[in-house]
Amino acid sequence: MTDHMTRTFIIMLLLLALAGCGESDKIDRYQQETAPPAAPSAGAGMQMPAGHPPLSGDYAWQAPEGWEAQAPSSMRMGSYLVPHGEEQGDLSVIRLAGSAGGPLANLNRWRGQLGLEPLAEGSPGAEGKTVETPVGDFTCWTLVNGDPVNKAMQVGMLFSGDHSLFVKLTGSPELVSATGEQFERYLRSFNRAEGSADGA
Repeated sequence: MTDHMTRTFIIMLLLLALAGCGESDKIDRYQQETAPPAAPSAGAGMQMPAGHPPLSGDYAWQAPEGWEAQAPSSMRMGSYLVPHGEEQGDLSVIRLAGSAGGPLANLNRWRGQLGLEPLAEGSPGAEGKTVETPVGDFTCWTLVNGDPVNKAMQVGMLFSGDHSLFVKLTGSPELVSATGEQFERYLRSFNRAEGSADGA
């Protein structure tokens, strides 16, 4: 083999080696870019554990058997799905500062959500029912708008010093009627959380 052929052969070998290195780099980058995303953190999107009374601030409660606890939100300190046959009602527990407008204003706001006319002070149905609990008295109403709306609510309001509690169950008139006793039992279960200022 002549010197010229030898030099040409060596140059070709060097070019092939360099080309091989480039291919290796491309494969490494592709594998890195297509790696699967990290698994979500434990508990992401999970519901609250069932069977335990949730705690929120100064309050604790016990939900009736069969109610399905949902994760609280920025507005709700408690949330449940309430089953009745094929239907599931929606129950929320909300805490607001002060009296939040008072009983009549909130009652008429809820009536408006069902398409019902507002009530005047002192009119029949405006007073509500009292449910006594260890943390104070809830004032409760059952609101129904049948055909064609077919919606109803059980609502309870409790005013306690610098804040108010609002408990609302929404569903069909049949669901609200069938779960009325459960709703009242749930309200009666409200108590001070162990270790709170009033429950220590």
